[in-house]
Amino acid sequence: MFTRLSRIIKLGVNNFLRNWSLSIAAVVMTSLTLTTVTIFVILHFSATSATQMIKEKIDIMVYFYDETAEKEIQDIQLKLSSRFDLDSVKYISKEGAVAKWQSRPIPQNIKNLVTSEENPLFRSLQIKTQNQKTLDDVVNLLDNQTYQDKIYKVSYKENSDVIDKILRLTNFVNWAGSALSFIFIGISVIVIFNTVRLTIFSRREEIEIMELVGASSAFVNLPFVVEAIMYGILATIISMALLALGGKFIAPIINDQLYFLNINFQNYLFDLWYIIALLQVALAVFITTISSFFSTRRYIK
Repeated sequence: MFTRLSRIIKLGVNNFLRNWSLSIAAVVMTSLTLTTVTIFVILHFSATSATQMIKEKIDIMVYFYDETAEKEIQDIQLKLSSRFDLDSVKYISKEGAVAKWQSRPIPQNIKNLVTSEENPLFRSLQIKTQNQKTLDDVVNLLDNQTYQDKIYKVSYKENSDVIDKILRLTNFVNWAGSALSFIFIGISVIVIFNTVRLTIFSRREEIEIMELVGASSAFVNLPFVVEAIMYGILATIISMALLALGGKFIAPIINDQLYFLNINFQNYLFDLWYIIALLQVALAVFITTISSFFSTRRYIK
């Protein structure tokens, strides 16, 4: 049994090396497929997670003019805190606003625009609840003639716009990711299918002799499956290397551009590293084995 298995594996390795140029093409195409699918899956779950997080923590930021007295802000805070349908009403001073600004996931050169010495940020009240209707009621309450000379801006609309922006991004990622993934998977299947077909053609006389001396169909077919699995394993190694490089050099750029998601893609990638590797191996072996199976079924009689 072990001898038979070792012969099958040896034949599969020989097939791979004999047609090395075609094998490289199959491996490269499969690795591109795995990388594309993985990137869009990570983007999908990141955007979905960010959307859910913002929906659960949606709040109102009420910004006050610098001329507004502390006593007036405290009176508004006290009035809002008396409402049972609000989770919290937190006062943020100008110093607190600077600290919050410095902790945001934005480029350092932008952070440096605001310091304790040069602080254009407003004092504010942060109002939290999980009920959107309650927030609408609070906005209507604050949109009153009494508060017009005290309140600079209420940021509820901006928060809603952020959610809409993330939802649009999520929908685009889902659509583009699915389309590109299916295209790359289709191309990979075709490339591997034809690679195995050409390998079968180059070994047609050897295969005929094996069949004449009574070799089973499994012994004839399985080396091509081994060859295809090698494509998948090597493609996974290349894909994981590309993702590691992307995580180190490209993810920080994506973090800066999509800072409003409040997600570190670099940490997200490396925290799930082993799960991604296992899923890639499974997908690669599935694609290559299916391609090899149909090719051998069609061209080996």
